[in-house]
Amino acid sequence: MNLFMRMKNKYLDMRIGTKLILLYLCSMLLIIAGVSAIYQMIYAKILYERVSSSASQTLSTVRIGIDSILENENVFSKIIIFDPNVQYLLNNSQELDDYSYFGKLMQSLSRHLEVNSSVSAIHIMDRSVQGYGVERSNKRSIDPAITSFSDIPWYDEVVRKAGTYILVTEGGGIFQNSDEEQFVTMARVINDINNFRPIGILMLNIPITTFEKSYQEICVKYNTGILILDENGTKVMQTLPPGLEAHTDLISGQIQLLSERELGHSTMEAEGVRYLLTRESLAQAPWTVVSIMPYQSEQEDLNVLGAATLLILFVTFLLLFGDAVFVSKFVTHPLKRLIASMGRVEDGNFQKIEIIVGKDEIGQFKDRYNAMTEQIKTLLEKAVEDQKRMRTIEQELLQAQIKPHFLYNTLDTISYLVLSEENKKAYSVTKSLGSYYRTCLSKGQKMITVQEEVDSVRNYLKIQKMRYGKLFRVSFHVADAAKECMVLKLLLQPLAENCLYHGIKPKGRGVIRITAERMGDMLELVVADDGVGMSAGFLRTLLSAQEDNNKGSFGLWGTLERIRIFYGVEDAVKIESAEGIGTKITIRVTAMGGNSDDKNRMVSFDDR
Repeated sequence: MNLFMRMKNKYLDMRIGTKLILLYLCSMLLIIAGVSAIYQMIYAKILYERVSSSASQTLSTVRIGIDSILENENVFSKIIIFDPNVQYLLNNSQELDDYSYFGKLMQSLSRHLEVNSSVSAIHIMDRSVQGYGVERSNKRSIDPAITSFSDIPWYDEVVRKAGTYILVTEGGGIFQNSDEEQFVTMARVINDINNFRPIGILMLNIPITTFEKSYQEICVKYNTGILILDENGTKVMQTLPPGLEAHTDLISGQIQLLSERELGHSTMEAEGVRYLLTRESLAQAPWTVVSIMPYQSEQEDLNVLGAATLLILFVTFLLLFGDAVFVSKFVTHPLKRLIASMGRVEDGNFQKIEIIVGKDEIGQFKDRYNAMTEQIKTLLEKAVEDQKRMRTIEQELLQAQIKPHFLYNTLDTISYLVLSEENKKAYSVTKSLGSYYRTCLSKGQKMITVQEEVDSVRNYLKIQKMRYGKLFRVSFHVADAAKECMVLKLLLQPLAENCLYHGIKPKGRGVIRITAERMGDMLELVVADDGVGMSAGFLRTLLSAQEDNNKGSFGLWGTLERIRIFYGVEDAVKIESAEGIGTKITIRVTAMGGNSDDKNRMVSFDDR
C-alpha cells in the first residue's frame, strides 16, 4: 500500500507532458495486447466465413452450370421426341422395310446430333427392342445381348417416370465399348404424341467433360475439388486438386459424415492442409455437389491484411507518441474543451462552438471552424432540398415518358383488330386497356400494391395476347405476404414488355415468369423470360448507355432509372442474361406496407 502511494505521489509530481507520455505508453501497451487477442479471434472467424462464402459461390456456379446443361438437354430431348420423322418412324416401324426405316431414322438422328455439341451420342430403342443410334466417335453401340426391355436395368424406373428423364452413369452398362470416354446417359420414354402410349426409349449420352467444362474455371481459381454424387451416394464425376488424389478414402468418410448428420459443412485435414467440405443438391437431377476448398485459398489475403493492420498500428503508435511529447498544459486544456464542443457535431448538431479563448491560434481555429460549420449547414440544407426536387422532377419525367410508350403499342393492337374485323377481340382489348389505366391512374397515387401492379401487368399481357396469340405464355407466382406491399407504379409492365418484344418475339415462342415474394424487410420482384437473351457485352452497353442513346430499350432503361431515383439505391436491380437461354431481372427493395408476419404462401397461376 505504501509503495502504491509513493508511486501515485511521484506520478502527480510529474509535469503534464511527462504524465501524458507515460499514460499513453501504458494505454498503448494494453491496447496492443487486447487488439492482438481480439484479432486472432476475428481472424479465425473471418477466415472461416470467407472460405465458406467462396465455397458457396463455387457450389452455386457448379450447380447453375450443371442444371443449365441438364435443362438444355432436357429441351433437346423433347425436340427429338416431338420430331415428326421420329414419331412417324417409331409408330410405323412394323409397316416399313428395315432399310427404309433404318435409313430415315438414322438420318433424322444425325441432323439432331449435328446441332448439339454437348451430346456425344443419340440412341433410340423401338418397341421391338431394336436399337438405333448415331455417335460422334462411331465406337459405341447398344449391346446385342439386350433382346428385351427386362435386360435393361433401369427400364422399370424410366417407365415409372412416364416421360420424365432419368440420369444413368455409363448407360447402366447397356453399351458396348463404353470405356472409350466417361459419360452420363439421359434416358426417357418416347410417347406417341396422339395417344401418349410408349413407342420407344430415347437415350442421350452426355460426356463428363461437358459438365466439367462448366465449372473448370472456378475450380482453378480457388484450387477447389468438385465431386458429383447420385442419389445412392455413388460417384458420378470428380475433379480433385493436387495433393488430394491419394486421400479418396478420407474424402469418402467426410462425405458420409455430412450425409449421416445432415450437415452443410465439414472440415478435414490432409498433408498439413485444412479443407472445407460443402455440399448442395441440384435442381435438375437427384445429384449432390460436394466442394473441397483449401483454407489457404483465402488465408494469404488475410495474412497480408493482418500484417498491414499491425504495421498501421505500429506507425500510429509512433506518430501519437511523437505528438504526446509536444503536448503542453496550455494547449491540452483549451483543446479538450474545444473537442468536447465539437463532439456535438457528430450527432448532426451544427451549432457554433462557444468557449472562452484568446486571439491565438486556437482562437483563430475556433472562429474559422464556426464559419465553416455554418457554411456546411447551409450547403447541406440546400443540397438536400435540391436533391428532393430533382428526384421528383426526374421521376415525373420518366413516368410521363413510359405511359405513352405503352399506349402507342396498345392503340396499334386495337387498330389491327378493328381492321381485321375482329370486333369482339377489339372490345376485349379496349376493356382491358380501361382496367389497366384505372390501375395506372390510381387517383394520382405514385404507389400501388403489388397485387394491383400484378393485375395491371396481367391486363397488359392480355392485350398483347390478343395480338400475338400463342407467341407467349405467362406464369405468375405471388406470395401472400407480398400482395399488400406498396411498390412504384408501372414497375413491372415495362419489364414484361421488354421480355415480350426483345426476348420472346425474336425467338418465336416463349414463357414470361413474374414472381413476387417478401423476404423479411425486403421485397423481391422477378421478371424472367426464356427468349433470345443478351450477350454480356450488349448488356454492359445497355446498362451504361445514356437516355438519348437508349431509345430502343427505353422501357428497361427508364424503369431502372425510376428505381434508382425513387428508392435511392444503385444496386436494387440485378440483370442476368445469356444468349439463347433468356433474361432474368430481379428487383430487391425495402418492403413498404403489408404485414411481414403473413405466411409467405405462393399463389401461382398461368395466363395461357
